[in-house]
Amino acid sequence: MSDANVLVQRARWLGRSGDARGALKCYSYVVAQDPSHLEAVHFLGVSFADSDRRFTQARLWIDRSMYLGGDTAIFLTNKSIVLQRANLFDDALICVEQALRIQPDFPLAL
Repeated sequence: MSDANVLVQRARWLGRSGDARGALKCYSYVVAQDPSHLEAVHFLGVSFADSDRRFTQARLWIDRSMYLGGDTAIFLTNKSIVLQRANLFDDALICVEQALRIQPDFPLAL
């Protein structure tokens, strides 16, 4: 496993443990080293929303992950969560609908 992937796994663990800022630091480091690391780019966006409620930055990074990796159910669902937290409910609903078109049984979108 590469150093980047080890850091991403650590960041995921930190995020699940409630240390969103620690996760943000790990993802930021990975993205600085490899700007196309899809998982790090995506979860960097999620971490911006979780750690500092920086929804604009969160959306930019999640959109970048969608540019790099396409529209996936998980990317669209996480984007919808960020949009909901930013009180952009109509946009969030559009993302959920798109996620369900891609994967109708996706549990996080249901």
